[in-house]
Amino acid sequence: MNEENSIVQNQLGGTDYVPSKVSIRTDYSIVDHVHAFGVTFLGRQHEEYKEVCQDYHLFEDLGDGWHLYLVSDGAGSAKASDRGARTNCDITALLLKTVIEKLGWKLKDSLPTEVDWHMEFYAICRKLKDFIEEKVSMLDEPVIPKDFNATLLVLVVTPLGILSGHIGDGRMGYKDNCGEWHSIMTPHKGDEPNQTVFMLNNWNKICIPSFKMSGVSVPETAVIREKPQVVAILSDGCENFCWECISLNEDTGRYEDRNKPFMGFWEPLEKLLRESRDNLFDNFTKFVDSCSDASRYESDDRTLMVGMYCNDSPKPEHIKEEFIDHQDTVSELEDSNEEKSAIEDETVSVLS
Repeated sequence: MNEENSIVQNQLGGTDYVPSKVSIRTDYSIVDHVHAFGVTFLGRQHEEYKEVCQDYHLFEDLGDGWHLYLVSDGAGSAKASDRGARTNCDITALLLKTVIEKLGWKLKDSLPTEVDWHMEFYAICRKLKDFIEEKVSMLDEPVIPKDFNATLLVLVVTPLGILSGHIGDGRMGYKDNCGEWHSIMTPHKGDEPNQTVFMLNNWNKICIPSFKMSGVSVPETAVIREKPQVVAILSDGCENFCWECISLNEDTGRYEDRNKPFMGFWEPLEKLLRESRDNLFDNFTKFVDSCSDASRYESDDRTLMVGMYCNDSPKPEHIKEEFIDHQDTVSELEDSNEEKSAIEDETVSVLS
């Protein structure tokens, strides 16, 4: 990030500010507990050529202090990637809620192990991929599955910490209780510029050694066992102004991805949101849209979701507690006609 692009302007917008078109918005709050913001801006290039937004995001309150954040970025070369992005978010939300309920995660006093979470997220991605491929083959239009290519980023914030998983690029991070920011994921990037992996690519093909991208597994998952003050999840259209990305390592003489939240963006944004009393969402969107030249002149679609938490809030109490054995969630999903029907209906509605 060069110096010109790294300076966050003090003024919101400015006299020459022309706001970008908001495609999707999220503004959710529980007093003294959480405030979640989300915005998806239509890319300036897409707006100029009257094209659709290929980003999508979704927020859900799952109850008991569990919150779900999803972001998907459609492939620019895929003609139905906007529909693929929405499908990735909507179906993943359904599958995740099924996993959480069937395995009784809300009732337990610890998050799942790293291995268990990776297995369940991998199964969710496989299920999603299989459903999309099946339903696309039934559509009465000249499309193939890869026309719906899109990434998927998932954050589940709980009273006990964070679960994350992703396929593709973008960024996710959080601020801990000591005020330190951390990156959660390594974006999947290829050897060519703007190259990544998408949900409908062959990432699940069995190979020896196992398939990796950017040195990490596909999908990549993480379990963070501390509750955050702030979480962030974004498509790659936002990374040039709110993340430290490619820069020269003077020790090695090589360009490397620093993969760190950029404090010149996050500190003033957090201050703005915590001190504002009115028009919080408008201030949030204006700041994200115009905070620097890198944001002002970004031609790609941009999606940013932020969750701000008050960790003094008590943990939610459960009405009942019961022990639930770990079960094979994948086979259960296959065997449940009611759940399968609901997922199929949702898939058809968003792909059509």
